[in-house]
Amino acid sequence: MREENDWACAAEGLESGTLSRRSFLVGAGATGALTMLGLAGCAPATSGSTDATASSGAADEAAGGSEAAGGGGGGAAGPAMGGGTADPEWRTDPGIDSFEPKETRDFDVVVLGAGHAGVACAHKAAEMGKKVVLVEKQKEENYQNLGNENGHINSEWQKSHGVPEVDPMVFFNNWQLNSGNRAEPDILSYFCHHSGEVFDWHLSFTPGYDPICETWDDIPDEWTPQLGSFYSWPGAANHQAELERATYAGITQVNYNAIQAAVENDGMEMLWGHEAVYLVKDGERVSGAIVEGDDGQIQLNASIGVVVCTGDMSTNTTMCGELLTEISDLNPESDGFSGMGQDGMGQKMMYWAGGEFEIGPRAAMGGANVSPMGPWQGTHVLLLDKDGYRYSNEAFSTSFIAGIPGARHEAGFVSVFDSNWRATVNRMPIGHLNVKWWDDQEGHFGAAHWDNDFTADHADSGPEGFQTSEAEHGAFTCYCSNDLATLAGYCGYEGEAAEQFVASVERYNEMCEQGVDTDYGKPVEVLNKLEPPYFAIPFPTDGNMAGGLVTLTGMFCDRHGQVRAQKTFTPIEGLFAAGNCMGGRFPLQYTSPINGVSIGFAQTSGYMVGEYLGGK
Repeated sequence: MREENDWACAAEGLESGTLSRRSFLVGAGATGALTMLGLAGCAPATSGSTDATASSGAADEAAGGSEAAGGGGGGAAGPAMGGGTADPEWRTDPGIDSFEPKETRDFDVVVLGAGHAGVACAHKAAEMGKKVVLVEKQKEENYQNLGNENGHINSEWQKSHGVPEVDPMVFFNNWQLNSGNRAEPDILSYFCHHSGEVFDWHLSFTPGYDPICETWDDIPDEWTPQLGSFYSWPGAANHQAELERATYAGITQVNYNAIQAAVENDGMEMLWGHEAVYLVKDGERVSGAIVEGDDGQIQLNASIGVVVCTGDMSTNTTMCGELLTEISDLNPESDGFSGMGQDGMGQKMMYWAGGEFEIGPRAAMGGANVSPMGPWQGTHVLLLDKDGYRYSNEAFSTSFIAGIPGARHEAGFVSVFDSNWRATVNRMPIGHLNVKWWDDQEGHFGAAHWDNDFTADHADSGPEGFQTSEAEHGAFTCYCSNDLATLAGYCGYEGEAAEQFVASVERYNEMCEQGVDTDYGKPVEVLNKLEPPYFAIPFPTDGNMAGGLVTLTGMFCDRHGQVRAQKTFTPIEGLFAAGNCMGGRFPLQYTSPINGVSIGFAQTSGYMVGEYLGGK
């Protein structure tokens, strides 16, 4: 999280007549009053795994490209982050002669990366009778997967917790609406129909364990899955529940148990402490992989297929700068997207082998949206810019999608609300960056923690404001007044900007009374008139959004997860991808209609590929 003096830098460039520098500094409140993502507090400390990266319901594995001599759409060198010259070094195929494996071993299926996708893939293929090796660069004693939540639909586990069934095709169309119809239809459809089944199967190898069922028991009575044109759903499995006799924490132990079951029951071989460094080809077919450990290199031949599940590329700023075109354009002063995942080795290997990246703009978990993190995370009753204008529908899908217009704005936002904030917040979509009703931990974003903060008692708090309760992203300096013009001054608005602030709130209230948002189409269910006393929290931004958890872009794959070739887009024989190495899941922007959906999607995609290869 940024320290307070970083917020000062963000305020230096503010124009006169808008928000004053003083107010921005005050409005920043405690350290971490705003993050572009709001997910930093969700993730465990580290992950070192190839395919073992996933946020708390936000990221699964990580990964992204591969190379061969020519270069296709994703292969064509794009602009580097910051507008510099693209560095083609990562695209250069080192060639098979650069490697000297000490031994060669033969398998039906070789799976690279033991994260959420890789474990499911290898386990399923082995269960179906194939000779499988699962390779993981972490040593067994250091094994860790990043993330806690698994988002899926229609599992028996969910039914046991009273979570209603979801129509798979409603989920499908909602996803495509969020994705501009760019998600690979068959991969998405498989998730819609099988993610629950896959979750139950995977959980069965940790008998007696019951994860926390999120967002169901404490869901407000007035909440409904549909808000406007979009849906969200409860029932993510949170693996922060206590696990008896566990060697590892949470979701890592569940994956480890599945690995052990595959080894003991299905004959799968597990190769710890080896990193994949190159894909072997026989003509145009990918026939194996070279992996490297402390004792040297081993060539693992695959008679059926190699599956790359090595995670994302979020720590490779050069690759991100060239491939994440939208994030690059939005962050011209940045050195590159920076995340907490992997280095893109899997993507490079697939690119060297002739694979193509998915079609742009290519997504990451962050970098293309601005969601000022207030008391209810990215949920905002009314959001104004530094000039006092409302600029978008604050309830457009989930907060990741609603935050896209903010990324195209100058720095500086103010959230305006009243004591009846629950009338709006309780109806907002479930998902990351929204309020967590189920979370009753002190200092988190459970709605109950804010009930005593925004009352008429603060109407006389004056220009210094008051501090809200502490939460994941710190406390917030909030201002309160019965008069809108006075409130505008407290927030640092001056001159025309102060007048526009008042006019924007009054305009919003008029539309609330009329029951229709004729400016941006905000759903009537959350179009609630603001009454005095009014509250406001200013949020500065520094204009740099090139940070987040993981990248979500992968290779251009067909319905089976088979990687397509550069230029021709024909599937490459023997080469498959899953998890964040697989494109076609989040083609435009990360969205979470159910928490943890990236982990659920990673696991399901791995199972899908393993099932396909197991049947060959």
